[in-house]
Amino acid sequence: MKFFSRFSRRNLPDRSEFLSGYCTAPTKRRDLVRLVEDPVPAEAPIPGAWRRLPELPRAERVHLMVSLMRGCIGDVLPDSLGILEACCADAQLALWGGRYLVVYTLVNRRGEVEHFYGGNPCQPTWPAQDDEQHHSENIRPVWSLVPEPLKSFYEQIHDGLYSVSFGDGIKELKDVERFNDSDYMDGIESGMPLYERFRGHYIFHEDPSYGVLLLDVNGREPGRAVKCYTVSEAASVPDFWNALDKDLVWSFMPDREW
Repeated sequence: MKFFSRFSRRNLPDRSEFLSGYCTAPTKRRDLVRLVEDPVPAEAPIPGAWRRLPELPRAERVHLMVSLMRGCIGDVLPDSLGILEACCADAQLALWGGRYLVVYTLVNRRGEVEHFYGGNPCQPTWPAQDDEQHHSENIRPVWSLVPEPLKSFYEQIHDGLYSVSFGDGIKELKDVERFNDSDYMDGIESGMPLYERFRGHYIFHEDPSYGVLLLDVNGREPGRAVKCYTVSEAASVPDFWNALDKDLVWSFMPDREW
């Protein structure tokens, strides 16, 4: 359980204040985030619908992005999308280190703010081909085996959807790695029962305080989902999407203040 509020205790900033704050705030990548207010260049690699974001008012930006999500994953993530639709105050196009993304502004009942990044499906964050270790541990070599609509979400909607402050949420493609290669499995080697149990499982959602959600992509039971807090506290869950829906609700509203 989290014992802290993850929402900034301030009211929703106006557009100029928000832009200024993000342009001056360092990120974990040491790049600056710049909101896009002008027409998007024709050659920019973004989904067609995103081009409308700079010209739309706040409410219509939110409606556009939530509608896109509902068209892809509305049937499997009803609760989390309901939360997003209810509490999202804005969905703004931005540039981060040459990569486009959408910045979602969530506001709870007390006016406290949290931001989420939605990655650009047209600029996937696959690890570099020459980074052999990272590439081999990543989901890319078995991407064709990822089930729908998870695969379509990454390819059409967002390459990751996660909290700016805490990093919890749906992982970017570059961070979707085999569980057996993660820090959770330090000291567990091939051939050991635990290693074999999690063979072919990949991490798709992570919360620093609430564990990780795994999906068996090419292991013994493809489609099997596991919720893992520690290696010794891992349990199969009956449905990956139901578990992901609950995890995203927690990411969006950890203090239940909506």
